[in-house]
Amino acid sequence: MSAVRAGLLYAAGLFAIGFALALVRIPLLAPRIGDTAAVLLELPVMLFAAWRISRAIVRRSGLPHNGRVLMGVVYLPALLLFELLLGLALGGTAEAIAAGWFHIPGLLGLAAQALAAVFPRFHLAR
Repeated sequence: MSAVRAGLLYAAGLFAIGFALALVRIPLLAPRIGDTAAVLLELPVMLFAAWRISRAIVRRSGLPHNGRVLMGVVYLPALLLFELLLGLALGGTAEAIAAGWFHIPGLLGLAAQALAAVFPRFHLAR
């Protein structure tokens, strides 16, 4: 498996999990505890999932160190693109979607996504 494909697979996997969690976070948690608190509750789950998914992909792909770094480099913009495309499909504008990334909940999410981008580097291919 190529590093680019591994990065896209990593992004798709985390996007799917994040989408499922958002179906709970947005309508059920955020109205009760606020957006920031809801994101803070979701982040450990997402980071755990990122760690496990990145480890599984690295182990299956056998990527060398440089490939694992490239996997993370591909993952982050791919994930952001997936989020943007979903937002556009749901009727949002690119400006509104990007603006959401620069409020506290969005910044927390971006920080977690950036952290997840370095996870593949720490796994050993077997």
